Amino acid sequence: MRITPGMLKDNLLYNLYRTLADMEKSQQMLSNGKALTKPSDDPVKLLRAMKYRSDINQGEQYQRNIDDGLNWLHTTDAALNELTNLLQRVKELTVYGANGALPQESLNSIAEEIKQIKEQVGVIANTQFAGKYIFGGTEVEKQPWNGSTWQGNSNGIYFEIGSNIKVQVNTQGSPLFINVINTLDQIINHLISGNVSALSSDIGSLDNNLNSVLAVRADVGARTNRLELMQNRLLAQLETEKELLSKTEDADIAATIIDLKNQENVYRSALAVGARILPPTLVDFLR
Repeated sequence: MRITPGMLKDNLLYNLYRTLADMEKSQQMLSNGKALTKPSDDPVKLLRAMKYRSDINQGEQYQRNIDDGLNWLHTTDAALNELTNLLQRVKELTVYGANGALPQESLNSIAEEIKQIKEQVGVIANTQFAGKYIFGGTEVEKQPWNGSTWQGNSNGIYFEIGSNIKVQVNTQGSPLFINVINTLDQIINHLISGNVSALSSDIGSLDNNLNSVLAVRADVGARTNRLELMQNRLLAQLETEKELLSKTEDADIAATIIDLKNQENVYRSALAVGARILPPTLVDFLR
């Protein structure tokens, strides 16, 4: 095959452009730290990176759901802890009032304190987290206890914390708070009417209320533990996926710098060789 000056020039330019393209890719990898800059770089790796990134985004959403769920449950437990303390105080007062030696004036004073405790129980029933009422079921926008009736429902609120894994984060306020308020009303009425003998059965009702609160708190604690276990598992999973994503799409900076230096040397060598092998032109003879 006859080699023409045009063929030599075309081959030289092709190799120069290819080397320049390699240099441009290396420079881009160094500037953004990514080995995959476009789909044609490595379609298989790109698809793998997209899958890792999708899994990471989903995992981070699960983590946000878990964080919100834990905060919701912690708020619930704090409210129930306060309710427990109030009921224990009511029990102390009721036991004191049931001894039969107190004048009516003292019984009225005890009743007045329990009235104040009842008001605080209503405040606890209307506890909010992130602007939502936590004891009213799915009726999160209105107070479940309006001072006389319960306005919430018994529906559960569930957060997705994994693929096809949901955990209920809310706790039913009814019948828990209704029973407590009814017990307090009975105690107040018995104190005001001087029916001291009825206070003994009221103490039994208070014990039942306390046991109910403890049972609910145990359930809240179990759900909290489950979320914390899932949180730790997700953190480990996300760390692994981020490492895999980094290995898939991140550039090896040290190797890329070496590649760029080699490409620059090849480019300079090609220019020098090209200047020698291209045949002289008429202009060269006229110089």
